[in-house]
Formats: sequence, C-alpha cells, structure tokens
Amino acid sequence: MKRFGYSFLVFIVILFIGVQLGLFKHQNNSLELNSNTPELSSPLPDFTQYDIASGLSYLYGFSLADYNNDGKIDISYFDSYTHLRKVFRKIPGVNGYLTSNSGKKSTIVINDNFSYLSSDVTSIFLFERHIPVDINNDGWLDIVGVANSHEGVVAYINPASENKVWQPRVITNNVPGVINIDSADIDGDGDEDLFISLRYQPGPGQLKVELKSGVRWLENTQSTDEWPIHEIDSSDFFYDTRTVKAGDINQDGLTDVLVSDSNNGNVAWFSQHPDGWERHKITEIDAKMAHYGELFDLDSDGDLDIIMPRKGGIDWVENIQQGVTWKIHKIIAFEEDDVFITEVKVGDINLDNRNDIIFSYGEFSTKKNIIGGIITVMNDPSGWKSFDVYTDKYSRMVGLNIVDFDNDGDLDIVSNLEYHANRITLWINELVH
Repeated sequence: MKRFGYSFLVFIVILFIGVQLGLFKHQNNSLELNSNTPELSSPLPDFTQYDIASGLSYLYGFSLADYNNDGKIDISYFDSYTHLRKVFRKIPGVNGYLTSNSGKKSTIVINDNFSYLSSDVTSIFLFERHIPVDINNDGWLDIVGVANSHEGVVAYINPASENKVWQPRVITNNVPGVINIDSADIDGDGDEDLFISLRYQPGPGQLKVELKSGVRWLENTQSTDEWPIHEIDSSDFFYDTRTVKAGDINQDGLTDVLVSDSNNGNVAWFSQHPDGWERHKITEIDAKMAHYGELFDLDSDGDLDIIMPRKGGIDWVENIQQGVTWKIHKIIAFEEDDVFITEVKVGDINLDNRNDIIFSYGEFSTKKNIIGGIITVMNDPSGWKSFDVYTDKYSRMVGLNIVDFDNDGDLDIVSNLEYHANRITLWINELVH
C-alpha cells in the first residue's frame, strides 16, 4: 500500500506539471489539450463554422482583402492541379476563386497552365501562399503568389469588375524553390516590393540554374517587365526556408526581414543598410519542424517581437534592444514528434485588451488518416491557457489568418486544410459583447 501510494503521488505531480505547461497528448488520432476547458478571467470565445470551399484538387494558401473596394473583407483561394489528384479536374492548370463578403463566389482564373513561364513541367501546376498587393498602383488590390511548380512569382491583375477574368503578369521567372512571399516598400520609393523565401527543391523541369535556398527581394519598377531580383542570403545557412516577414525590427526607418528554416531550425533577421543586408542569427530559438512565424509587438512596448513555432511548441521571442538581444518566453509545448505547427497569428480574440495566439497544426504523414486543427492560446492574467477550436482526424491544417470578417468588432478565423480535404473554412467568432 505504501509503494502504491507513493507511485500514485508521483503520477499526480507529473500530471499537474503537464497540465500547467499545456502539454498535448496524441490520443485516438486527435491532438488533445487539457482534459477540461481552462478557466479564464475573460469570456471564452465560441466559433461557428462556415465552409467557403471544399473538395478541391490541391489547396495551399488563401488571402483576405477588400478586392472589390466595397469596404468589406473578401477571401481568395486557388485550386492547384496535380496529376495525382485529378479526379474532378479534366483540364490541367490553376483555377482561382474569390468569395465576396456577401457570399458570392466568382471565378477569377481559369485553367492557367503557366505557359508564359520557362519551366517545362506538365503534370503539376501549383499557385500557393498568395497575398494582396496593388502592384500597379491603380487603387485595386491584385493577387501575387508563388508558382511553386514552375519556379516563378506571378501576379493576377484585378480588372475592377466582377465579370472579368484576372490576367496573369510575370513578376519573375527565375526563382527555383520559391515557397513563401511577403510585401513591403523595401526601397522606400512609395510602392510595394516583395520578399520571397526559397527552399532547396530539385525536381523535373527545373530551370538550368544553380539551386539556391534562402531569401531575396524583388524590386517593383512599375513596369510590366520582370522585376529585378536582389539577393539577401543564399548561403548554406538555409535549406527549407519558410518564414519570410517584413518589418522594421531595429527601428531605423528601413524595412528588415525575418526568416526561418524548418529543416535545420535556423532563425535570423536581416537588417537593411544602404550598401546591403546583414544577417543576425537568433541562437536561442530553433524552428526545426515548424513553418510560418510572425512579427508582432506582443507586449505593446513599441518594437516588433517574434512569435515563432518550433518543434514541440511556440516561443515568444521578446525584442529587448532593437534586435540586439532577445528574451525567450515559452508559450506552449507538446510532445508529439510527428505533429508540427504550420502557421501562427496574433490578435485579441476575446476583447480583453490582451493579445492572444492562434495557430494551425498538422501531422507529418502520408497515411490516410492524419490529424490537423486550430488552437487558440489565451493571454490570461493567470498565464497562457489553450483551447481547441477545431480538430480534423483526416486532414492537415496548413495555414490560418484572423480578421473581422463580419464587421461586428471581434476577430474571426479563416483556415486552410490541405491533404486530404483541401478546404477553406471561415470561423465566425460568436463572442457576446
């Protein structure tokens, strides 16, 4: 009895520590958090699910923006093509769609096969991780994204009409392995330029150029010609570069960029100088097996912090001296080697004037049943507390974003399931306020 009592006491202590740290457990093909709903000093938001699109061939990325200039947020998404998932697709190519705030769905791109790009790939057509950018300064937001399968960056030009197809424009035709994108006025000339991240990705149809992973920036020249490519870093410091986030990290008035690598775990920010870029590795964090981090002033002290997913959790990397030193705060942790965080966003979900963290996750697997989902980590006065917004037992969640979609004063969530559902979902925040 004494031995049993001691063992039981040890078990209770371990269980208590696990709950306090917010450890996840992978049980019954789902990612469970705490066994009970956490108690919060502020209201716990509830979400209602609305399917925007489902059953697509392949879906990786979406954007949120007012594309029709009606003052409300719309959702864009693209159905890419792969010969391995062509059950409902007779014609190869990329199809683009826009769901307006009123729910009206428009087709904006029809079977684009990237014939204007140099790659000779014919079995797969991918348009991914696109963002809204008014690249031609006409007052209408265009869509810019990565043609991951064809080593290019492509823009679709907003025709300022609901009844017209958006025409493609080549931004660059020479970036093998391009995987992610962000925009900013990098050179300070008043228009939006682009940062891009690249991973080492050899394969069929590659351009006859040397493969280099890393980060570049593309200069908007206000021309219909391809944009000049400017190198920032192409060293072996990077391999599978994912995060690329623009922001003035050292507060010198110039745009810097945050970059992370999911293969080797390296995280660095690059400060811009008149004569080039300087790499600053952040040695205290490891982004291995994690994808897209965020720049955000989490503590509201006037400078940009880093919210970085890592293998087994999320860190708040506090900016102490304009990027000279950083302080690490562990937000959440879990113990699953085959589960990784795919995207992190920050915002006040329950309107208590404290910024919360929302993230998507998925499972590294090609099996039939893989898990994915959305978790919100609430910034409560008593500490960070997490709750499950959604768990999918068959598909990997590869991205999310937050926005007040219904204009009621609180933040809603839009998410992207990859294999196997390939679905865009809107989660309306039903917080009573």
